[in-house]
Amino acid sequence: MKLSCAHVLTILIMVFICPGIDAGEIYQWTDESGFVHITNLPPPKGTQVQKIIQYQEKTVKERREDKRFRVQKRQEHLQEQKVKAAQEAEIKAEKSKKEAEKYKSLAAETIQQAQEQLEKDAPRKKKKRSRYKKKARELIKAAEKAEAQANEAAIKASQAEKEAIEAAKKAQKVESQDR
Repeated sequence: MKLSCAHVLTILIMVFICPGIDAGEIYQWTDESGFVHITNLPPPKGTQVQKIIQYQEKTVKERREDKRFRVQKRQEHLQEQKVKAAQEAEIKAEKSKKEAEKYKSLAAETIQQAQEQLEKDAPRKKKKRSRYKKKARELIKAAEKAEAQANEAAIKASQAEKEAIEAAKKAQKVESQDR
């Protein structure tokens, strides 16, 4: 009888993970109802064994090397995650800075346009003054809104830059510990 992937996986799990199994033999057999058993105990008499696997437990040195290897891989993975986080934070900071610059430029442009429009439209007659004042208030509100957006973007850029610096410090700290 051929072993399926599930059987092989079950055997491997039992061999390498189950604490109750020491070095010795692993038996595979099928009972009368067709259920496949994989165990370290011999099957009942009269049952045909399908497979016997000889298992040799790892030495203390091999187990230590395996543990050291797993710890090293975990540290490498953590280091990679921290470096990636630092890079992402730097990208986010740069993006936020560009956005802040864009909004500041927009605010300055809007203010300049408002000033030019106000000078151009300065009323010569009393009738036009009320329309002029309304238009001036609208232009000032637009400029204030653009300025508020620029300030908000600048704050986000500053926060993103701080996050990038912090992530870079963490990555550098882990890297120096690995050495």
